Amino acid sequence: MARLRQEEIRRLLSHLRQRISDAELLARIEDELRSDDGEEFLRRPEMLVHFPALTESLTAGGLQWQLRVISHAHLRMAQRGIKLDSVKNLFQRFVENSIVSGAVITCRKARWRNLDEVQEIYPHADPVGDCTVFNIGGNKYRLVSKIRYQYQRIYVIHVLTHKDYDKGKWKYDC
Repeated sequence: MARLRQEEIRRLLSHLRQRISDAELLARIEDELRSDDGEEFLRRPEMLVHFPALTESLTAGGLQWQLRVISHAHLRMAQRGIKLDSVKNLFQRFVENSIVSGAVITCRKARWRNLDEVQEIYPHADPVGDCTVFNIGGNKYRLVSKIRYQYQRIYVIHVLTHKDYDKGKWKYDC
C-alpha cells in the first residue's frame, strides 16, 4: 500500500512505547511500521488496541458537548503529531462559528434518515466512501464526517483546509 514517513514512524513509536512494555512486541511493530506496507499495517484491528477512544467534556457556544475521538482517529492523531488540546480548541471554534451560522442548531434538531435528507439542508454535502464531506467556513474548509443515521450521531473525522483535503490522505479513513 504505502510506506510511512520516518517522522510518522517516530511519533507512533513514541506513543506505543508509553503503552507497550513487551520489548519483543514493540520490535515486531516497529519492523512492520518500517516496511513497505506500514500504512496497511496501521489499518489492522489489533493496532487500535494501543489507541483507545478518548472522551472529553467541554463547553462551546454555551452548550455542553462531549467530544469523542474514536480509536482510529486517535491513531491518526499520534501519527501526525496532533495533540488532543488542539482538537478540542478546533472543535470549540468550529461549534462557535457554526452556531453563528445556525448549522449546529440544525444538526442538533435534525432527524436525518439518509444522505438525501442531509442534502435538503446542505446541498453541497457529498458522499465519499463511508463519509459525508461538508464545505464549511465560507468554503475555506472541508469537514469529513461519518453520519450514523440509525443512532442520530455525526462523527467528525477531519476538518481540513482545501490544500490538505486535495492531498487525499483523509480518504483512507472513509
